[in-house]
Amino acid sequence: MEFFPRDVLIDILSRLAAKDLCCCRCVSKQWLNLISDPSFKKLHFHLSKKKPRLLLFRDLPSPTCDLFMFTLSDDSICDCFSLNMNCTNTYGQVVGSDLICIIDERAVYVSNPSIHEVARIPDWNHLSLSTAGVGLGGVESMNEYKIVRFYYLKDLSHNYEVGVEIYTLKDGRPHSGFWREVENFPPMRMLRVESSSVVANGAIHWLFMQNVYGEKKIVSMDLENEEFRNICCPQGCIDVYGRDKTNLIELKGFLCWVHYSLNDSVMNLWMLKDHDTHFWVKDYAIGLHGIYGSYMALGYVPWDDYTGEILICSSEKDCLLFYNIESKRFRRVKNQTIPMGKLDRLYFDTMFSLRSR
Repeated sequence: MEFFPRDVLIDILSRLAAKDLCCCRCVSKQWLNLISDPSFKKLHFHLSKKKPRLLLFRDLPSPTCDLFMFTLSDDSICDCFSLNMNCTNTYGQVVGSDLICIIDERAVYVSNPSIHEVARIPDWNHLSLSTAGVGLGGVESMNEYKIVRFYYLKDLSHNYEVGVEIYTLKDGRPHSGFWREVENFPPMRMLRVESSSVVANGAIHWLFMQNVYGEKKIVSMDLENEEFRNICCPQGCIDVYGRDKTNLIELKGFLCWVHYSLNDSVMNLWMLKDHDTHFWVKDYAIGLHGIYGSYMALGYVPWDDYTGEILICSSEKDCLLFYNIESKRFRRVKNQTIPMGKLDRLYFDTMFSLRSR
């Protein structure tokens, strides 16, 4: 084992699941050092982006949160476990696509479902102020994650003006950080979050309803320099003022605005091609005739470097569909033994540790 070619060993180990790699660390000191190396973890994460899983969780509140992960290649449960928590808010939020952050008004938990780790991080600074929205994203160059919280500065009669605080997570040091205020945050009003936050092109993005008239806007934060900016919604999109449904996903590395035209039974996908000029292009229009109930795009599954499918959830019998963007055809997920719960998001394997070293 000591003389096994390093490049071959890296190629083999980097393709294993994170849970299996935790066992491999016990093989030898060489394997332990290799698997613990930040560059190896980065390679492993990049490969995992090509084979996302489906993450489900049971509704909050509960003393525990049951998580289920499905492999999408064979539609089977690959892992499940329970997080011991004490969330009291019925409307607890879950954000993230590799690390998972579970929030209510009294507690913040971060979990790595891949390796069954969970940590409660320090309470935020303004416990008495309501949360407007939360996001979680990784800074690859620093091997760290940032949790971003928008909170209402006063009660909701104060024009919905928000402040921002950020918590930084270090690999193997979940409790070493603290919540810090963003002092230069520009004045901003947000009525409510319209969809879960999305990380694309090195930034976290939120879709907010801006006022009681239903006007929507996108706010982004660059994960490295923590610069906030407003992004204009697609000009050619009918649903800027909330007549239909919208949500954000990441698609082929781009931020994607998904607009569901209920009258036409069409899902329009607008790609943000240029952040600086707010240049959107409607790349796909997916006909949904014959798909009953409500539906939502969960994300993009790249089977290889050239082909991929969009995963769509329909409320009809918790139906999951793949849509091939090249052939423009649907296929149904074969496995019908998905446990009852909340269909949530695509999930990517990561070796990021939440245990103190």
